[in-house]
Amino acid sequence: MTSNFDFLNRYWETLARIGKAAESYLYNDPNACIYKLGMFAERLVQEIFAKERLTEPTYDNTHANRIKILKREDDGRTGNVTGHSYHQGRRRR
Repeated sequence: MTSNFDFLNRYWETLARIGKAAESYLYNDPNACIYKLGMFAERLVQEIFAKERLTEPTYDNTHANRIKILKREDDGRTGNVTGHSYHQGRRRR
């Protein structure tokens, strides 16, 4: 069965695997799906940190704090969507 996350396999196998797992839970266990999507978002932020060579915080190294750092480092490339989108996903979980 194909997944909406298959395109990630080439560079980010972990993201693809987590996304496929979330997708598989969509109708059977929506709470597990939301949990997996939260894991996906956390891993995505970690991948962005690695790709952009950002230093993770030494104090309060939480997902919320990493999102704040991404928002601060964003120089307008994403139209100020980065922080808002990630925080909304984090809060709803």
